[in-house]
Amino acid sequence: MVLGLMLGFFKNMDHQIIGYARVSTSHQATDRQVDVLKENGCSIV
Repeated sequence: MVLGLMLGFFKNMDHQIIGYARVSTSHQATDRQVDVLKENGCSIV
């Protein structure tokens, strides 16, 4: 079950894609979310 995971992205004024990843509990990790964001062009996570 995957609960409490969230990721997203937006472009800043320099047209860089900035991503964010978060989890709800200390038992979860952002590793996969960060990988997905980087694979999709995020230059800053």
